[in-house]
Amino acid sequence: MAFLGMETFAQKGIFVLYLGLWVNFGLLNQLAKKSHVEFNGTTAVLMQSLLKIVLSCYMFLIQDGTGKKMMKQAVEHRGVFLLYSIPASLYAVYDVLAYVNLKHFDPSTYVLLLQSRLPVTAIIHQVMFKTRLNRNQWIAVLITTAGCALKTVGDTVSTEKEAQPSAGVYGLLAIQILCSVFAGVYNELLLKKRPSIPLNLQNIFMYLNSVASLVAMLSLGLTGQTLTDAIKPENIRVMVHPIVLALVLIMSFVGIVTSVFLKLLDSVRKSIAGALELVALPIFSALLFRIPIAPHMFFSVAMVSSGMYLYSVPVTVPANVVSDEEAERLESIEGGGRLTWA
Repeated sequence: MAFLGMETFAQKGIFVLYLGLWVNFGLLNQLAKKSHVEFNGTTAVLMQSLLKIVLSCYMFLIQDGTGKKMMKQAVEHRGVFLLYSIPASLYAVYDVLAYVNLKHFDPSTYVLLLQSRLPVTAIIHQVMFKTRLNRNQWIAVLITTAGCALKTVGDTVSTEKEAQPSAGVYGLLAIQILCSVFAGVYNELLLKKRPSIPLNLQNIFMYLNSVASLVAMLSLGLTGQTLTDAIKPENIRVMVHPIVLALVLIMSFVGIVTSVFLKLLDSVRKSIAGALELVALPIFSALLFRIPIAPHMFFSVAMVSSGMYLYSVPVTVPANVVSDEEAERLESIEGGGRLTWA
């Protein structure tokens, strides 16, 4: 039985690397707060987006060919470049709605409601890839989601109650979640359905569109800031602070690693990795910053761990229930806890 259906060293390595980068990002954020390091988040996002383009171009040059070849392929696949404007724009809308929704929800409730991304990802992934999760995987998704929700609920218990958001605000949050999930699954679809286009070139397409979407948002003032605010000298100078620079670098590498993750694995397991990060971060924070671990965290970790184990367990279909041909098809879908592509 392969853990989360990961059979190759490359799959296991990219999962650990992806999880490790996010955990380190969270720990550095904790360190920044404790060190009273303040910086402009929009400036950081702009810097890391530009750095992602630089990294993608560099990796193309060392892995795929010359700058001339890169330009030639970019022109040849300009239609795919336009397709990447879809996930980039959706991520931009997600970022805008994050600013809007955080004004109406307290942070703990906001994070709690975002945990619905995991089952939503599973549903949209099945629709777009014409695949299905087996029974164990669906139960695992629900248990993992419940474990993340328990962690967040426990964190919320001691917080002050705020006014109940309206139905329209919940609708905006639903749109935000759908934008994030659809963008991620559509990005995976582009990566897997066009294997002839180098991964690094597809990353360049993605991040060029991301920068364009971000600049458009700032120009319209949709985030509460303008492009002028983001590029103010004082905001840019803070970017060289060791902690802030490390945060920007980590998020830049996360962008590159995410594309490899989606290429080798899938969006559902990316969401599961996010759930694992949510419960792992408090444990590492307790070890490094002596932040007490609340009792509910142990139940949350147990639930998420159980979910990941169950996701890895294949479903056995009795041979006398289905035909030999159907049994082979089900085995290919459900064997090793993996998703298979239609």
